[in-house]
Amino acid sequence: MFVFLRGLIFILLSLHGHALSTIGVSQPACKTVSAVISPTPLSATCGFSGTSYALAGAGTIVAYSAGSPYVASLQACSAQCLANTACTNIYFIQGTSCNLHFGPKAFNNGIGSPLFQYYDRSCFICGATSTPACRTVSGVISPTPSGASCGANGSSYFLAGAGIISGYVAGSIYVSSMAVCAALCLSTATCTSIYFIQGSNCNLHFGPKAFNNGIGNPLFQYYDVGCFTCPAVLETTTSSSNTLLPSSTSGLSTSAHTTTSVPTTVACSTVSGLASPTPTAAICGARGASYAMAGAGTLVAYVKGSPYVASLAACSAQCLATSCCTNIYFIANSNCNLHYGPNAFLINSGNPLYDFYDASCFTCGNLSCSTKTSYNMELTTVFTPPAQCTQGAFTQMDYSSGSIWENAIIPVPTSTITSCYPAQFADSVIASAVSSLILPPFTELVCPLKWETFYFNSTYIICCPTNFTPLLPNYNGNRPGLDAICISEIFMNVLMDVTSYNATAYSTVIATSAPSNGAIIFANAFDGTALYPRASTATTTAS
Repeated sequence: MFVFLRGLIFILLSLHGHALSTIGVSQPACKTVSAVISPTPLSATCGFSGTSYALAGAGTIVAYSAGSPYVASLQACSAQCLANTACTNIYFIQGTSCNLHFGPKAFNNGIGSPLFQYYDRSCFICGATSTPACRTVSGVISPTPSGASCGANGSSYFLAGAGIISGYVAGSIYVSSMAVCAALCLSTATCTSIYFIQGSNCNLHFGPKAFNNGIGNPLFQYYDVGCFTCPAVLETTTSSSNTLLPSSTSGLSTSAHTTTSVPTTVACSTVSGLASPTPTAAICGARGASYAMAGAGTLVAYVKGSPYVASLAACSAQCLATSCCTNIYFIANSNCNLHYGPNAFLINSGNPLYDFYDASCFTCGNLSCSTKTSYNMELTTVFTPPAQCTQGAFTQMDYSSGSIWENAIIPVPTSTITSCYPAQFADSVIASAVSSLILPPFTELVCPLKWETFYFNSTYIICCPTNFTPLLPNYNGNRPGLDAICISEIFMNVLMDVTSYNATAYSTVIATSAPSNGAIIFANAFDGTALYPRASTATTTAS
């Protein structure tokens, strides 16, 4: 027996540097494949098909449908979930649905119609099984931030610069849980705190803290917005393995590489035209309408027929290219409204409902507000107006004291109709009306087809529509066309179809005739240096 044991020990020692060095338990490094981490967490449900069921403490935060960029890919939907601290799982159908849910899992596997792909939040985060230094528990981060009020009972008092953004009451999804109310606050740009009563009230407030602790009837649970967001942490995972190594005492020892958490700023990238992760406090894709607020308003509104209403990407690109655009209101194929100033948005209110996006939803870069917008002051090709633009399209505007204009570019302050003009002409009119900019004359100018060209010297011209002449203010000898307009006379009893706009953009086509003393029709004038100089002066030609 002794000989046998000695032989066995010899064999083991011989294998010590060979076979035993290959024995071990290896855990592959975590990586992301098509938005989902690999390997998937053992306790997570990732990619199963089914539907949700009713469960106390669980529900939908927000549901995005066809037309939203978040349904374009699983990556876009999962990024939106990760950007929302209350989101615990998603229900996804490519191109149709991206539903963010809160609370515990309420998933029926293989049941329902249609079938959604279900993913726990942890399906998208490497290292999610480790306990982070900061985590979210029922919507509130733990540990709570130093200096923040998180869950104290009381009520608000009057304070200049502070107030309520919106209040939701019984029957609204936002009163169902504090986590959902908190998620709405995080997605509202100006929300700094909430006042909450389970099942009864979710009030979003702006401005500095105006909270009376322990005072009021009823008593609200008060939370600063800082109670809901953990500082950004990047999980850096090294290769984890347990390898049997020689030891001077036992012959076998264990060495393990560990996972480290390094606080850092999460890298921003653009997914389907939207910044990911969603910028803090930005509203991206909520539906509603605007309300009147000092310092906020419409820069320009594009309607059906404009290329900017064709897609969210086109509308957002125009916002980013427009100085001082801070948010947009969008309806596919119908409206692209660029707004300036602070957020003046009412969620789930209005008819029609617009898709609302802060400008920061579309870029990882900085936004600027400058009057130094670049304008193209060259028109070197002859523009051909569409046929309907040459048939006497007359417009009467409420804001211009009832004056009648031909092919008005801005019929109401919130809308533009630009199809009758080259882009350079339309932009110059909008710049003057919206930004109060005085643009220089065109450096090279050729008038549109069949327009009148008025030469004031061999190089300086003014363009007016057919049968119109320029009316000059005569206060700038170096630039006689500054603030000029074009006029034309309609003789008495001549029939006219006039599109009349009121202050709310409602339009009516009125069949009328010129009065006994006739009527004056106005049009925009455009001046600059002629592309084709002439020696003669004060002459008129038709382009």
